[in-house]
Amino acid sequence: MQQLADEYGMSMTTLAELFKRKAGMLPSDYIAQLRMDQSKRLLLRTNMSVAEIGMEVGFLNANSFIRRFKQIVGMTPGEYRKYMQGRE
Repeated sequence: MQQLADEYGMSMTTLAELFKRKAGMLPSDYIAQLRMDQSKRLLLRTNMSVAEIGMEVGFLNANSFIRRFKQIVGMTPGEYRKYMQGRE
């Protein structure tokens, strides 16, 4: 964020406010959503473990990935994988 703010000659706060006005969410929420979208794809298209997927999308450990995934998606990554595979 700081690098981007510097590139555009504005503070991080100003950049975040502008981003929120245009995108309707904070940059951190946008990045979290991108990570969740990628993790959903990996859960459905690979046999990678939940821990491997969490690391692949930028989380330092499986617990923080699982907690954030559940917070955003409403179920754990394992539950999501089983649910979606049952719908195919």
